[in-house]
Amino acid sequence: MQGGNSIIDEFLGQDPQAAFNAIFGQQASNLNPYSNWLRNQLTRYMGSYKGMLPDEPNLRFTSFLQRQNPMGEFGGLAPQERGERPGQFSPRVKWLR
Repeated sequence: MQGGNSIIDEFLGQDPQAAFNAIFGQQASNLNPYSNWLRNQLTRYMGSYKGMLPDEPNLRFTSFLQRQNPMGEFGGLAPQERGERPGQFSPRVKWLR
């Protein structure tokens, strides 16, 4: 994104959803737990971005998003937080006495 078309950069700077889709749209368009989780991260990323603005006032939202590693964040979550249910297809345990 950086060094690209200034009109596009200006548009993406004005519309956080468009910037998010430009950076992560391909990853977030699938129907899997990672994509579902990623689509719900815009608000959190926007809050983190606004928190960084006092230190880096010229930082564009697109540049901020490019610094993020959502796959790494997702991989660090507990299985339940990732939408996985490891025991869902496991057979019931029978206890022998």
